[in-house]
Amino acid sequence: MNGSAVGIALGVVVASALMVRPAAADCTDPSCPKEVAQAMAASGTRYPLVLSVGLRSLSYEPSSRDRFDGMVQSSPAGYQFTGDALGDSAVRAYGAEVGLDWAFTSFVYAGAAAAWGEGAWSAAPFTVGDLTIDPRATVNAHMWLTGVRAGVRLPLGPLSLRGEMLGGAEWVSLQQYASVGPSTMTATATTVAWLIEPRVAVDLWTTPFTALSVFGTMPGFDSRAANGGVAFAVHLRSFDGRYVGVL
Repeated sequence: MNGSAVGIALGVVVASALMVRPAAADCTDPSCPKEVAQAMAASGTRYPLVLSVGLRSLSYEPSSRDRFDGMVQSSPAGYQFTGDALGDSAVRAYGAEVGLDWAFTSFVYAGAAAAWGEGAWSAAPFTVGDLTIDPRATVNAHMWLTGVRAGVRLPLGPLSLRGEMLGGAEWVSLQQYASVGPSTMTATATTVAWLIEPRVAVDLWTTPFTALSVFGTMPGFDSRAANGGVAFAVHLRSFDGRYVGVL
């Protein structure tokens, strides 16, 4: 991913935030559900914190920029290889994500998120020096990611549309076999890669304080590594302070 792509994406987020302006909430007229108006009035002075938990997929797109450090478990031998040795297909895992955000306004928020998952990778055997490397076990890929994120939100009554950007790091661990001649040994290779992950989400408010979301992500702006998930969030401030808004 080049710097211009990152700059354009960050520019879009900032520009979107600047373009957002408050609109009169329709909770002041008879069309607003009574329970919504009551919940918003009762929670207006609470901290605008949002706690979310969810299930999602994670992915790592092999890249020659990343270096894996391998260790043979029954020997002091070590080895290294670049990510593109894993082939062209994304390494995928499935797991969970937790997040904590602060709604600076009803339209702009920022926070942090962490996710982890287990999966499998498969690739043709490749050589590193005297070693031949193969995948090991059925569940042989472990991933963690963590980062900070910022986003914009468009409230549409019981629905919300969101776009956000997460920046952080992803840790990938792969279980492998390392073979020398007739001898085969177990091994593990790991890397840490910087991560830029644009995200979009649709929220359905199930109560004035809880929402169910469907979201998609595209790590490194690479569609081959696209992910998806669902999340459940608890909001201390009802509807983040705005039931309906317009740009």
